[in-house]
Amino acid sequence: MIDDFDYYAPMFIQPDAVLLTQADNETLDNWVRYKHVVPSRIGKRRMFSFLQLLVIDLTWTLTKTFKTELDVATYIAMDAAKSYADRVHVDREDILAGTSWATLNDERGDAMFSLKRDAETRQLRATNRSDLEADDVMIVLPVRLIARRLLSAMSIWSGEEAA
Repeated sequence: MIDDFDYYAPMFIQPDAVLLTQADNETLDNWVRYKHVVPSRIGKRRMFSFLQLLVIDLTWTLTKTFKTELDVATYIAMDAAKSYADRVHVDREDILAGTSWATLNDERGDAMFSLKRDAETRQLRATNRSDLEADDVMIVLPVRLIARRLLSAMSIWSGEEAA
């Protein structure tokens, strides 16, 4: 039931996390080992919540697409997932009802971040928007789009997809 789903509750084991997100098992192992993602432990199993899966997907997008340093990507992803948390129920209801992304007419749910390129390493680092210079970038992270992809995968995985 939609109202009973707790997006903070650890309910996905690591193989499920790998299946539902874009991260591969080796990458996720490394991120856990170096505490970029901190799953709950139930017995010997690593358990992830929906919002942790969203952080994994957002971090993956930032590191692979935008070539953002992992520490910065994780920080941005956690901030973006936290900001998105209030709309998870609405998007999940839409997906379970079969509402198409194209028919939604409210805001897109993007998060904007200012990044500065380090002159030596060429890595992107978070910065204040007021500190941007000519070589710096502003990225728009499509948080809602990534979350809806994850929610769709999760609904298929759990057998809750729309009829």
